[in-house]
Amino acid sequence: MTLQYLFLSFEGRINRAKWWATASVILLFRTVLVSTIAGFNLAPRTFTILAVTIYIALFPLAYAVNAKRFHDRNKSGRRPFTV
Repeated sequence: MTLQYLFLSFEGRINRAKWWATASVILLFRTVLVSTIAGFNLAPRTFTILAVTIYIALFPLAYAVNAKRFHDRNKSGRRPFTV
């Protein structure tokens, strides 16, 4: 399983262990990136804009991984919040 398939494809399945590992990587990367930016002593407004930009940029990666996990549970990955 390549990283491109894992983070950019909405097709396929992913088991729980891989899901936890990739979710951890995404969250860790995002936290380190935002913490590093916070270390620059930026103005609160500038920091907020950068943090939100990072969150928005990483959202599609997390969504692709979660869509695969939904497929593994025999649910649609297209609309994960519907019952």
